[in-house]
Amino acid sequence: MVMWGMKKAVGVAALLTLGVMSSSAEASLIANVHPNLTTGTQSLFIFGADGVTGTVSNKAGSVSTPFSIGASGVVEISLPTSTVLASDTIEGKSLFIDSADPISGHVLHRRSATSDMTYLHDVASLGTTYYALGFTGRFGEGGQMSITATEDDTDVTITPAVAVNGHPAGVPFTVTLDAGESVKYSTGASTSAAVSDVTGSKIVADKPVAVFSGAACTQVPIGVSACDLLISQIPSTDNYDTEFFVAGSESAGADADLIRVLARDAGTEVKIDGVVVATLAAGETATFDNVGDAHIEASSPVLVGQYLRGQSGTRTTGDPAFSFITGVNQLLDEYVFSTPVGGDSFVENYLNVAILTSEIGTMFLNGGLVDPLVFTALGATGWSTANLAIGVGVGGILADVPFFASMSGFSSFDSYHTILGATFSPGASPPPPPPPPPPPPPPPPTGVSEPASLVLLGAGLIGVAQLRRRKRK
Repeated sequence: MVMWGMKKAVGVAALLTLGVMSSSAEASLIANVHPNLTTGTQSLFIFGADGVTGTVSNKAGSVSTPFSIGASGVVEISLPTSTVLASDTIEGKSLFIDSADPISGHVLHRRSATSDMTYLHDVASLGTTYYALGFTGRFGEGGQMSITATEDDTDVTITPAVAVNGHPAGVPFTVTLDAGESVKYSTGASTSAAVSDVTGSKIVADKPVAVFSGAACTQVPIGVSACDLLISQIPSTDNYDTEFFVAGSESAGADADLIRVLARDAGTEVKIDGVVVATLAAGETATFDNVGDAHIEASSPVLVGQYLRGQSGTRTTGDPAFSFITGVNQLLDEYVFSTPVGGDSFVENYLNVAILTSEIGTMFLNGGLVDPLVFTALGATGWSTANLAIGVGVGGILADVPFFASMSGFSSFDSYHTILGATFSPGASPPPPPPPPPPPPPPPPTGVSEPASLVLLGAGLIGVAQLRRRKRK
């Protein structure tokens, strides 16, 4: 259980007995709720094995809810509007989801015709350096980003890419947060990315933090209606990657998804389908529209975001939604997933997958072999992609090799888009195997035993020392 506000009330020895240190908020997952265009509903979906229990709480005390996962494999927790973060204010509203057993979670922001959902990262995967990734904030409060501390006295320095809440673009400022506290910044609405896109804002903390970013309600691209909220929990820069296989979303039509690539290092060269398309500075982003299925490579680690376009374009159903996508070094060979359920369910739900073509025959979805005829080869990469229709609720997908998987859901002018997990944050999915042990040291030279080798080494060192003394005389 997360315990708040105890750093002065209880001694360290007592806290160790309780299994919780006062300077941190221990949890499995953290969720932040950003304001939507107007008031909607917010829900947590927590999934894992039957019988798993835990708690959801926040430092403000507005949420303190136990949960128990039943036979369905998923539990939904409705969140009060009091959990929605205000701007430029330090608050204790972030949700800390705690369980002794592996769990995965999503936080869904739902309002008619403007929704999105994000996968929640394992707290153990959180880092200290981030770049925000979002989009031009066309409506509502514009671009958004929030930061949540996991330990007391966490100093966070933010260098905003655009002005946020009176803080000028490019000018660093620092806030100090205690465990469980968060702060959110917004840009105000504008059709100009130079005014309302938080992408490239740098966040550096002296202790691990969670970062969420996106936009209150925007069009993708600007001018194609309708607008939807965008939100994703963003990985730290040490969890970027250099190669990605992108599976385009279902029902995109002739105008495929939009892709953004954000560089960690200066001079990063980016290729799409083998063609150099950009060279980026640190924190710089390149945007590519109508990408669909793609192979992305970078000379240094990058963050890649995938954006679903608005329904008034060529998309047959759905609307803007957004998620970062995982690279080839972050893929799992098995994922547990859950769509939104109950009153928050969507009409259509899909898994978007990419796998080595030679391994298509090893992929199983909910216990059944996936039809190999639904896959499309991705050029000459040796990989193939597919969109797999799934029902509402919990499921599982696996193969003999690691593969890419994301999940999208659609209703009329409404959608969500999210990853299923990663090596750095598997959640309820089986984690990757540990790395192999290092090779043993080479044996001593033939004919010389190890003790004899040590004797010879010692004699040699003595000889060197005597030679140095003779030279000094």
